[in-house]
Amino acid sequence: MAGEAAHQPIEAMTPKVGCELRKWDGRKTYRFAAVPLGRDEYGTWVGSAPPVHYVGPKGPGVWNHAFVICVPNHDWWIATFNDEREPQGVEVYVDVTTVPEWPSESELRCVDLDLDVVRYHDGHIELQDEDEFDKHRVDMGYPDDVVKRARETADALLSAVRERREPFDSVGRTWLGKLADDAG
Repeated sequence: MAGEAAHQPIEAMTPKVGCELRKWDGRKTYRFAAVPLGRDEYGTWVGSAPPVHYVGPKGPGVWNHAFVICVPNHDWWIATFNDEREPQGVEVYVDVTTVPEWPSESELRCVDLDLDVVRYHDGHIELQDEDEFDKHRVDMGYPDDVVKRARETADALLSAVRERREPFDSVGRTWLGKLADDAG
């Protein structure tokens, strides 16, 4: 029996973390499961190896690439680091969010505040969804302090990702390697 566990995929051996992103009005945007990988000075790391089943704004789907997520302790973001199979070529995708919450060890939740900092595998970096942020801040009534914090966070993230300040350089790739090692 003890030898059986060594041949099971990581998902069968490791407890799951249910990850849920919502909009300010409470609408769920993405739900998926990940496995806990560990902690470091940047936060808690979770990851998923393909196939990753999710429910998104357009319904259920499957991601066919591996990724790890850095969940900082007190910052207004979560960062996803994708392997090279990500179909749009996204290497790092940082969602500006409310401070992520852990209602339990197996649940991660945060409110997606629309703004995203994206770095592609070719090195191109951009801030996405400013129009969505401007629309939602009015339609959903983002408080002024949330608007200010989201914009400041996006600006700081753009600099950090552009300058490859950790965890936006090699740390994410290291955790992706750990996910691959654990899954293998």
